[in-house]
Amino acid sequence: MVLLGAWWCEFRPKSKAVVPVLGAVQNYAWGRLGSASNVAQLAFANAQSSPADRFAIDENAPYAELWMGTHPKAPLRFKSEAGNVVGPARPITDDARFATLPFLFKVLSIKKALSIQAHPTKDLARVLHARDPQNYPDDNHKPELAIALTDFVALCGFRPLERIRDAICSVPELASLVGGKDSAQALLDGPVDARRLALKRVFSCLMKADRDSVSKQLQLLVDRLQSQPNLNEDEDSKLILHVVQDFPGDVGCFVIYFLNVVHLKPGEGMFLAANEPHAYIKGDCIECMSSSDNVVRAGLTPKFMDVDVLLEMLTYESRLPAEQLLHPKKQPSLGFVATFQPPVQEFAVTRAVAETTGAQLELAAQPGPSLLIVTSGAAVVKSSGDQSVAYGSVLYIQPGTPLAMTSTSGRFEAYQAFSQA
Repeated sequence: MVLLGAWWCEFRPKSKAVVPVLGAVQNYAWGRLGSASNVAQLAFANAQSSPADRFAIDENAPYAELWMGTHPKAPLRFKSEAGNVVGPARPITDDARFATLPFLFKVLSIKKALSIQAHPTKDLARVLHARDPQNYPDDNHKPELAIALTDFVALCGFRPLERIRDAICSVPELASLVGGKDSAQALLDGPVDARRLALKRVFSCLMKADRDSVSKQLQLLVDRLQSQPNLNEDEDSKLILHVVQDFPGDVGCFVIYFLNVVHLKPGEGMFLAANEPHAYIKGDCIECMSSSDNVVRAGLTPKFMDVDVLLEMLTYESRLPAEQLLHPKKQPSLGFVATFQPPVQEFAVTRAVAETTGAQLELAAQPGPSLLIVTSGAAVVKSSGDQSVAYGSVLYIQPGTPLAMTSTSGRFEAYQAFSQA
């Protein structure tokens, strides 16, 4: 932990209720390139107020994630009143409970599909971290909330079993990898537990299929879809043809037939619990999670994959796409302020939107520290004093601090992450 004495006195909780901070960029290969990435644009805009922070956008580099939190991999940095960067340092209040933030706040900008993945429970995270700290860098769980900034497409949770059965029966290339059409009927036979076990067997058969067989069958499928235009009008086929461009021969392309395809419009959100399979396909989003970087992967990635662990950890519950969504609760305050409250203690996210210059927004005080990022427009923030914020501004807000914001740019949008504990 880095503590700079003179600087820290300057930003003691009693003297500075709202502090500008800088996030950290992650250049994962799936991110949008250069200035096309919202992450790059946000990071560049944020850095302009810090003369000591030299951030230049490389048009050939991917900008995938902007991290805001105290995770040791990329802790946020503070700025002095002169705009100089004086971190990294973890935000600390007089309350020892908040020596580190319990959540990790992000912006994602996606060009290529993310991996087929799931996140462990706390119990499993402890086991994985103890066994393999290189690939599982902490012992925490990682439930996630995603809120779309643009039109957003993701795979999330197993789709209804009837639809998986129909896919196996109608796609011969898939059937050949999961034991034929006979395996499909077992998905609908017997009680719920028997159906889950059948789904686990079929999905495991696919994920453990010989790599050469997967590559061969995927190419046959792509050739068939491309040669018969009437076959590629459905959503699954379009997604497979989209994803296979970046991941030829990858078993993850066939996973599309098993998972729900979820479409989010800007401002819509979904919650991803532990042990649920998912993959983001395209679009930009706000993301908030427990402070962890644990990911169990099994496809659509050049990174480390742990197929056996993923197959054992999944719940194998099937749901409708609409059941994956998390709807925000409108807050009784000025302007449009709505909060996404997932069923976890570590985090919630409030979305605040003003449509006209002069429109006012109010954010309630939170018992713990919070972070706010501006994703559109500009405003004046009133707390202990007036502070101007604009696209790319990130603020660390001390516990017990309410915010009043007045738009100065027409449309203004911001997101605040905080703990529900």
